[in-house]
Amino acid sequence: MNFKLASSILHTVQIGDPDDICYVLYFSVNGNIVAASGSNNLIKIYNRKEKVLVNILKGHTDQIHETLLKDKTDGNAILLSCSSDKTVRIWDMYQASLVQTIHQQDEIFSIDLYQNFLVMGCSNKLVLYDLVKKSVIRTFDSSHTEDITRVRFHPNDPTKIVSVSMDGLICLYDLNQADDEEAIISVLNGEFPLSSFGFFGKNSEFIFTLSTQERLAIWDLASGTRLKEFGDLRQILTERFQKEINYFVNVDYHLESNNLFLFAGDYQGNIYIYLINQTTWELSEFSQLLNGHSDIVRNIYWDKNTLELISSSEDSKISFWQDSNQPTMEFKSSPRINIDENNNNNNNNSFGKQNPKSKNNKSNPY
Repeated sequence: MNFKLASSILHTVQIGDPDDICYVLYFSVNGNIVAASGSNNLIKIYNRKEKVLVNILKGHTDQIHETLLKDKTDGNAILLSCSSDKTVRIWDMYQASLVQTIHQQDEIFSIDLYQNFLVMGCSNKLVLYDLVKKSVIRTFDSSHTEDITRVRFHPNDPTKIVSVSMDGLICLYDLNQADDEEAIISVLNGEFPLSSFGFFGKNSEFIFTLSTQERLAIWDLASGTRLKEFGDLRQILTERFQKEINYFVNVDYHLESNNLFLFAGDYQGNIYIYLINQTTWELSEFSQLLNGHSDIVRNIYWDKNTLELISSSEDSKISFWQDSNQPTMEFKSSPRINIDENNNNNNNNSFGKQNPKSKNNKSNPY
């Protein structure tokens, strides 16, 4: 695919002042809008088609770590945002108004929503909250020893939750278990402080993890097996393809083709997309996004229906990319992972339930 820059939005503090810019820390996208949180603790709502500012959401008093857009059956949408100000705020997108504020005792680094159930990563605690009853249902305060950086309900089974943390651990919870200790059904040792993870596979049976040291690993949730640890992948990709790779932005999964993509970047704002072969774990060049940014890219969103890519950066730009070659997404389907075959080459990377590691220095999530 050959992506070309179609347009950009400059995310400014003072509207209309191109010199008064702020970082875009995180954004969420649906069919109509882009909700971008900036380093000035504001959330700006842009019309996705017209690329114009339509609303500004004010309320957070400290850094916003994650936002989440959810479409409603009536055609409206809500936006959830979490912050170091120890709140989750829920916004009505039609009215551009704050409808609910949830206060916690700790900084909140990650959130996810299933129906009326909100899961939050509050410092080192995982908190489950009922939005209808406006009360905490459960709190897991012993699964991690450092800040939880990402929490997600399992896409195929929302009674399961996965969390990753700066302590290097990946925890899987079963909400059907009444006892909190028994509800933590498995713990994986990622060995490095973890910044993010995501599900992939036809049944979301696998996850990838990215560490703060830019190390990528692949895991099988059911067996508790690390299928692949890529080592110093930045150096490997730089030497193999002769393009300097400084960091990884994200990993993205395309369900229909069962393909897994790695988004990597350099300090000049260029983005390189690699296809991950799920049998050999070799990476091949897929596409690149050039000259759309001039600084570190923090977020990537790939719309598989419209083929649009949206990226945000520390240069304060939100850039929109279109494939100039193909009217439809044409991928060769990647072979399914053979668990037994990979386990034979795994060198005892499987795990049982483990005690959390202790760390001397605490780091803030990236």
